[in-house]
Amino acid sequence: MPIAYFDFDLTLIAANSARLWLRRELALGQISRSQALRAGFWLARYHAGFASMEQAVEQAIGMLAGTRADQLDARTDSFYQRQVRMLFRPGA
Repeated sequence: MPIAYFDFDLTLIAANSARLWLRRELALGQISRSQALRAGFWLARYHAGFASMEQAVEQAIGMLAGTRADQLDARTDSFYQRQVRMLFRPGA
């Protein structure tokens, strides 16, 4: 079964994958500026210890509601290949 990993604390990759994803989705027009700001707010709350991982994931999933699975698969594969794959830390 495929699994999605979002590295919020920079342990696996040398960047915050959620932040990268948001920037990419905004640049591609997949989310609005207000959605990006709202998601950025949740990321900041999480990093400051005011939101749980579950709350952050719930917000992220809510933004994807209504997206066709095949479209999401293509977007996430492209994201991984172009922006994440080369960021893995040694030994991760």
